[in-house]
Amino acid sequence: MDGFSEGLPPVVFVTGKGGVGKTTVAEGLAAARAVRGMAPTLIEVGEPGDVLRSRPLPGVRRELLTGEEALAKAAEELFGSALVSRLVMNSFAVRRLAQAAAAVRAFAVLDQIRIRARGGRPMIVDLPATGHGLGWLRAPGQLAELAIAGRAHEMARRVERELLVPARSAVVVVTLPEPLVLAETRELTSRLREEAPLGAHAVVVNGVPRPLPVPPGLPPGSAIAAEAARRRVRRDARRQELARLAGELPHGALLELPRWPLEPSPETVAAALAGGPSVAEAVAG
Repeated sequence: MDGFSEGLPPVVFVTGKGGVGKTTVAEGLAAARAVRGMAPTLIEVGEPGDVLRSRPLPGVRRELLTGEEALAKAAEELFGSALVSRLVMNSFAVRRLAQAAAAVRAFAVLDQIRIRARGGRPMIVDLPATGHGLGWLRAPGQLAELAIAGRAHEMARRVERELLVPARSAVVVVTLPEPLVLAETRELTSRLREEAPLGAHAVVVNGVPRPLPVPPGLPPGSAIAAEAARRRVRRDARRQELARLAGELPHGALLELPRWPLEPSPETVAAALAGGPSVAEAVAG
């Protein structure tokens, strides 16, 4: 992944709605770094009882990080004692409050990512599909404003200083080539730029269909010609929405992944994001 991958900072947050191929793109980014000998970690943010969605990859360490695990670690640092932390967090009221406060859980996860990324360790973070990444990236700032002083305030600011800066991390948004979904993605990238410490470094449009080849000499009313005409209409609508999206990414990249007939390997995704020669060979029909 010359160019795009090499220009990414150590930590990459991959976000997007469910079903857009977010984990597939995260695998591709991890595979690209593994090929370059960077020994990346692919972190999936989940809940207790979840299993890893990503496939085993040579040279890539996979890890499932839950909000409960991250909260326990953050509480231990906040209270300065593992024993006191357990006593407080095991309180029914505190436990329910922490579980209900999405921003607190998001901050705790980001703090653990900050710790794991010390020394520039390369990481790909597959964020949850719900809520996009906006709420996650805003969480430390919200906590810092809520806790205007003290240890919690400093912990939140430390995440902002050491993790959520362009030199340390970037956001890759995954979407689909459907006009309505692209419009939602435009709204997300705009809000990331205006409300979050990190804007979208890149948008990956997954599952872009290839043009339907139409043999010459077909009658205009044939089924193939009619289907080709419908695809052209959808393609033109998609191009218009992509042009709008690209115009709102002045410092980012807009990349397209084709629609594969079968689930692509992480190495194939890595090559596709790089625009490598294997793309034409990997895509059929």
